[in-house]
Amino acid sequence: MRKSSKYLLLSAVCAVLSVVPAAAQQDWPSKPIRMLSGSSGGGGSDVLGRIFGEYFQQQTGQPWVMDNRPGAGTTVAAGLAREASPDGYTFFVTQVGAHGIVPNVYASIPYSPLGDFDPVARLVIQPNVIFVRADDERFSDLEDLITAGKAEPKALSYGVSGVATTTNLTVAMLGIKTGLDPLMVAYKSSADTVLGLLRGDADFAVENIQMVSGRSTDLKPLAVTTAERSPQLPDVPTVIEAGVPDFNLASWFGIVAPKGTPPEILEKMAGIIEAATKDPETLKRLESLGATPAFMGPEEFTGFIESEIATWGEIATSANIPKQ
Repeated sequence: MRKSSKYLLLSAVCAVLSVVPAAAQQDWPSKPIRMLSGSSGGGGSDVLGRIFGEYFQQQTGQPWVMDNRPGAGTTVAAGLAREASPDGYTFFVTQVGAHGIVPNVYASIPYSPLGDFDPVARLVIQPNVIFVRADDERFSDLEDLITAGKAEPKALSYGVSGVATTTNLTVAMLGIKTGLDPLMVAYKSSADTVLGLLRGDADFAVENIQMVSGRSTDLKPLAVTTAERSPQLPDVPTVIEAGVPDFNLASWFGIVAPKGTPPEILEKMAGIIEAATKDPETLKRLESLGATPAFMGPEEFTGFIESEIATWGEIATSANIPKQ
């Protein structure tokens, strides 16, 4: 009887313990969320994180707190996210660099894009823009630029914010498709790139749409890099429309969690993100950034990351981008 009582007591304790994690997941979130970002305050992932964070707090009553850890091509923040507890209270606002480009161009990084993370949701996409100075009469469209560049290789130069970025690799892809081979002028930031172009340091530049839209007085956009035109620049053709086939490159942002985060929490977070991409106020704020909602849930986002790693890897290899 005593043994039976012990067994019954042990079974009851095990049953209670097995219920605790499930109950915790049902109550999620019961405290603030830590949201790591690889950009500094005011940077792309920080701003987008705050927009979605405000909607999250409205729906759950819990804030998510941005934890900005810039450095080493977003690998500092990614490394911290990798080491965090998979309890559903730490996430990482990732983007095309951390989960698409960096794995292909850095010799060593402190994380595996999919081995160390559970994808939660893709948030938005943003096109890059190929542009020149507004008063540069040599180029009325992208075809003019490509023709001039091919007529005299290395005669043109282009400005970008850093090596092995979406902007740099956009030009590399353009070269693969058209034979264009301009000289690169690398700057520390997007703002420096625009200023350099206006000074005459480069003939053209490639930057995120945020840096170009609304600047018709000093910048002339020639093409956007996505497959479809941007609502922010509806009169600007895509690279495909400008005569370069199969060209579709975009910056994107998403959320991932440390590997092993409970699937129920991943799905619940993804559901809140999806609802945010349909919220009128959130949409208005995203539109002001040139960001187009492009929601994907955990499974679809996982497949997308796999394809992005392959795509940017092919570009880096074809363009002979050296590993850093």
